[in-house]
Amino acid sequence: PTLGFIVQRQQEIEAHAHKQFWKIDLATKIDQQHVKWSWRRKRVFDEVVASLLFERVLESPGTIERVQPKPATKVRPVPLCTLELQKRASRWLRLAPDATMEVAEKLYQNALISYPRTETEIFKPGLDLRDLIDRQRGDPRFASFCGDLLDKPANDPRSFCQPRAGKRDDEAHPPIHPTGDGSQLTDPRQKAVFELVTRHFLACCAKDGVGRQTLVDADIGGEKFEARGLIIDQRGWLDIYRWERWSGTQLPLLQEGQLFDITKVELV
Repeated sequence: PTLGFIVQRQQEIEAHAHKQFWKIDLATKIDQQHVKWSWRRKRVFDEVVASLLFERVLESPGTIERVQPKPATKVRPVPLCTLELQKRASRWLRLAPDATMEVAEKLYQNALISYPRTETEIFKPGLDLRDLIDRQRGDPRFASFCGDLLDKPANDPRSFCQPRAGKRDDEAHPPIHPTGDGSQLTDPRQKAVFELVTRHFLACCAKDGVGRQTLVDADIGGEKFEARGLIIDQRGWLDIYRWERWSGTQLPLLQEGQLFDITKVELV
C-alpha cells in the first residue's frame, strides 16, 4: 500500500501544471546603505496585472509609512583568559595555540602585556584600568578610542564602563591585558598578538553596542513593501574591536514620512 501511495503521489506531481507567476524585486540605497525590500503581495499570477502594478512602482517615489523597532544589544566581551586568547588568535590571526603562547610569553617578558597564562575573566577592584588605558594613548591605532574612554562624560556612549565579569577566576593572575606601549613593535606576530590583546582589553572597558531590530513598512505607488534589519544607534566597543561584527542585515536610520528614491526595481 505504501508503494502504491508513493507512485500515485508522484503521478499527481507530474500531472500538476506549473502556474507561472510574477513578482516585483525592489532595492534602494538610503544614506549610502543598500536596503532590500519584500513585496507584500509576494506574487501575482496575471502578467497584465503584474505589469500595471510594476509601472505604478516604477513611476513613484517611496514613502516610509511605519517603523517598528525592538531594542537590541551587542554585548561586549568579558576579560581575556588564556583559552580565549588562543581561540581568537587562531580564528583571526591564523596562529596555532602553541605559537600564540610563545609570542605572548615574549610580550610578557618585554613588559608589554600581563602574564598570559591565566583562567581569570574578572578584573579585581585594585587594578587601575584607567591608567592602563592611558598607556595606549601614544599608539595611533588606539589613541582616539582611548581618549574617548577617558575624556568623555559618563553619560556619553563612548565613555569608560567598568568591564563585565566572566565566570572564571584562578585567584592567581588577572585577565590578560596590555601593560606597555607596543607601537614600536616590528615583529609581525608580536605586533598582531599585542594588537589583539589591546583591542580586547579596550573593548571590555567600552559600552555595549545599542541598536534596534526593525520592521519598516513603505508605500510605493500604492504598493506595500517591507524591510527587516538592524539599525545601529551606538557602536560602543565594536569601534575598537575590528574583527567583530554585528551580524545580520543592517538598515539606515529611517523615519516615518521619509521619502526615498528607487535604486533598482524589476519584474521577475
